[in-house]
Formats: sequence, structure tokens, C-alpha cells
Amino acid sequence: MDMVNKIKRNHGLPAYMIIVIIVLFLLGIISTWWAAEIAGKQLRAELLQHARIAESAVNIERVKTLTASDNDLNSTDYLRLKTQLHAVKQAGAKCRFVYLMGRKDDGKVFFFVDSEPASSPDYSPPGQLYTEVPEGYRRIFDSQTPTIIGPATDRWGTWMSALVPLTDPTTGKVVAVLGMDVDARSWSRDVISRAALPAVLILLILAMVAESMFAARSRIDLRASEGRNLAMMTNISDVVGIVRADGIMTYKSPNITHLFGWSPEDLVGGSAWRTIHPDDLQRIQQIFGELLAGGPQTTRIMEFRYLNKDGSYCWVELTAVNLTDDPAINGVLINYQDITDRRQAEADLARLSNQNTMILNSAGEGILGLDAQGNLVVVNSAAKAILGYSAEELIGCNCHTTLHHTRADGSPYLREDCPTYAALHDGQIHRKSDEVFWRKDGSSFPVEFV
Repeated sequence: MDMVNKIKRNHGLPAYMIIVIIVLFLLGIISTWWAAEIAGKQLRAELLQHARIAESAVNIERVKTLTASDNDLNSTDYLRLKTQLHAVKQAGAKCRFVYLMGRKDDGKVFFFVDSEPASSPDYSPPGQLYTEVPEGYRRIFDSQTPTIIGPATDRWGTWMSALVPLTDPTTGKVVAVLGMDVDARSWSRDVISRAALPAVLILLILAMVAESMFAARSRIDLRASEGRNLAMMTNISDVVGIVRADGIMTYKSPNITHLFGWSPEDLVGGSAWRTIHPDDLQRIQQIFGELLAGGPQTTRIMEFRYLNKDGSYCWVELTAVNLTDDPAINGVLINYQDITDRRQAEADLARLSNQNTMILNSAGEGILGLDAQGNLVVVNSAAKAILGYSAEELIGCNCHTTLHHTRADGSPYLREDCPTYAALHDGQIHRKSDEVFWRKDGSSFPVEFV
């Protein structure tokens, strides 16, 4: 309480205001830590998903032919796997290495094949020992559980690694482990980037609450603007302003200074269009015209690039309400906020979706993804070519009913006997190599699937 009393003496604030500020500050710290934890978990899940997709596209029979020696360099299976791993690496923008590891009887771990060209200084020839292999890498051969390891350091750098075992369906033993490495520094930057938005929002709330508290203690004459404030209270969101029908700015809320650098005096009395990016200006003026033509209470929401006082641009979302019939406003009431981080997150999500699509389509084997009801939700290019269907014809259809309804001898294949149906219900891995799928043209073909 000594600190509270000291602040109270220096600034004349009530004790409850000081306590609220301290609580909000502590909440900001806690929320930042929580956001970093959530961001780390999301990145781990995404990296492990990439590795699982890559593992599902690897033909284990090709891996079983490898000898982990120079003899593999002329093997078509080795070259096919190397090409495939390189394609997976190229599809993952943050992925640095993709490789297959094996373990000898004496416990030593070695590389079967990696994604690097032979000319690269980071290339690992077949059979190269991984002498500094982290202990977590060794455990994957015994646990057979996909996992994320890191940060771990070796001769090539410090990495966050996704590890997925490839098991022999006949023996249940691990034949190899697929590894996918992301630079640990890049990983940390991504965690900070994803955690920044919640932290900034909490600090913004803290600043706004503190500003409101200090403003409540000052003696500002509000009589001339009571009607304006009453109308704005129902629409307030971050920076608030009023624009006349001729495009002249008549009001800006004071919080614009710490959000975008401008003072209200910089903008009030000038054109509202001066802070809009030239490439967005015509579109926003057209929307403004439609807003005025729509009459009182017409509302529009728009996104555009906004000019900060320092000359940089940020993305904002602006809500505008036609209140030209309200004497207290006599114009268009606007409120807007910075959404740059949100748009970046949306772009990152779109990029991740595109990367997943590229990985799926780079696989030579057909890949199908099912939901909990057994309906198709993912169909890669190879699967479409093999089955003779378009993606639109398959997405949403039941996999068993559409592709796996009949055995090779022509007898009906009950859904309850299908290994895919079993996997959806018991959560276990099921592998089959002696069954058939049915094409669109009615013909069947033998399949091996997991």
C-alpha cells in the first residue's frame, strides 16, 4: 500500500483508480505470457501437421530398399525420395531441412536421405552418422509417437524439429523417422509476432482506461458538446471523428495522438481524404457517396490504408454512420481502429493453407482426408487423377460409399468391416495392402492405404 499512497500523494488520484491501473498492468503481463504459450502450441501443431502430411506421402517400400551406403546414389528409389523431400521443403516456406533417419542395431542414428542437393555444404550422404543426435530423437524410434523436439543444437544450427516415425505395417517396427527442421530464431520471431496483438490490445485498453481516469479528474467544460458525446457513446470504438457531407473533418477524438501520431488540431478543419492511401481513395469516396445517398442511419464498414503522422501506412477498419439529420453531429460519425496485425494473421493463415495444398499436391500417391463421419474433406491432385473424379464431386461424399463399397470379388463391403471405419472409431492406425478402390468409370484398382 505504500506505493499506492505515494502515487496518490503525487497525482491526487483516488486509491481505487490506482488499484485498477495496477491490476490492468498485471493483466497485461499475464495475457502476454498466455498469448506466447498459445502461439507456441499453435506453431507446434502446424509444424507437426506438415510433417504428418509429408510422412503419409512417403512410400515405405521405397525406404526399405535403401542400404544407407553409396550404393543408394544410383538407386531410383533413393532419387525419388530425395526429389519428394526437396518438394516438401520448397512447399514449407519456413522449413530448412527435411530428411529420413534410421537407427543401427548398436543404437547409432544415421541419415538415409535428405532434401539437400549434393552440391550443398549441408548435404548428408546416405549412411552419414548423426553423432550429436539429441536424446529426444533417439526416443522416437522406441515410442513411435510423432512429436516436436527443440530447441536442439547440432553442427547445422539450432532447430525446432517435427519427428514422425514410419512403421512397417507387417512388423510394426520403425523403419525410419521423418524429420522436418525450422530455424529456432525464426520460430521465436513467429511466436513473438503472434503474441504481440493480444499484448498490444491489453496495453491499449490500459492506456484508454488511464486516460479516461485522468480526464475524469480534470475540469473540462462539457456543456457545449453534451449532445455530440451522447450520440457518439453508442458508436465509440477507438478513434472517433465527424466528417461533414463535403468531406471536411469537424472532430477527432484525442486518443488519435497515441494511436496514429496526429493531434486533433492537425486534422480538424481539413479534408478527410488526406489520410487515405491514394490507391484506396477513389473506392472510399464512392462508398462515402453511397452512404450519404442512403439517408440518415445508413451504415458502411470499410477497410483501407491509413496515413500515420510519421509517413507510414497501416490498415484500419472504419465504421461510418450517416447522422446528417442529428443536430449534435450534422455529418457522418466515424470510428476506426488499426487492424494491421489482424490482416497479417489472415495472410499468414492463407499462406499456411496454400503450403498445405502444395505439400499434398507434391505427393505422387493419392491422399484423402476424412472427417469424423467418414466424409471426404481433402483430395489431392494424384487422388483425383487416379479416381477419375474432380474434387467437387468427392468433397462431402462418404468415402466408403463412394470408393470402397465393393470387394475385389464383387461382393458387398460392409462399412463395419472397413479399416477406415475402424480407425475413425478406435483412434488406432490401420494399414491395408490387399484391397481395391473403385473409379468413377466403374473400374477397380488395388490399393495400399493407411
